[in-house]
Amino acid sequence: MRDALNWARWWADGWRHAHPDWLSCAFPGLSVEQAQTLLLHPHVDLGKAFAIPPCLPCKPNPVVLHIALAQPAQRDFILALVNHTCRPLLPSRLNTEQQRWCLRLAKALQPHAWLRQTDDALQLLQAWVEPPIWQRIRLGFDCPRVKALEQSPPLSLTISPIKLQALWQAVVWRANLPSQDLTTVHTKAQDHALSTQD
Repeated sequence: MRDALNWARWWADGWRHAHPDWLSCAFPGLSVEQAQTLLLHPHVDLGKAFAIPPCLPCKPNPVVLHIALAQPAQRDFILALVNHTCRPLLPSRLNTEQQRWCLRLAKALQPHAWLRQTDDALQLLQAWVEPPIWQRIRLGFDCPRVKALEQSPPLSLTISPIKLQALWQAVVWRANLPSQDLTTVHTKAQDHALSTQD
């Protein structure tokens, strides 16, 4: 019941969890504080400001909800796990034990061809969720990164929805373990920049 309520709140007010870059994109010329104040006024069309067409909520998904409500450091950690699972040869900020966990997951899912070197791990989230969910969850990541992703070609492979579901369930479970040290991976967009160099 609590998840359903949190889902409904996130669906209606997802902008509250938006990366600060989105406020600058939606309200150019205003400071983050001014934009946040403006969002509290009922006359502001938030759907238009964030390019989210109105629609009824999709069926609640606890994994998506966890990603949506996660703190930025935990979101970065989740993407770092996905990135290393799919591309273990690229440099990673994960510690050795976390890298080993990713390799074990990769043996089960065989995701090595899912992402090209220039792809963003965030594309796997976009490929997994329904478009109305993507329009909302993308607000949790920095705006230029999302805009670049949305203008890039889609992933070249058709990936099994069951395997994508398993990937996201596994990395969210791992990110929820109380012993995780997020300080090694909280780098905002640096992991993305590192993965696309060369």
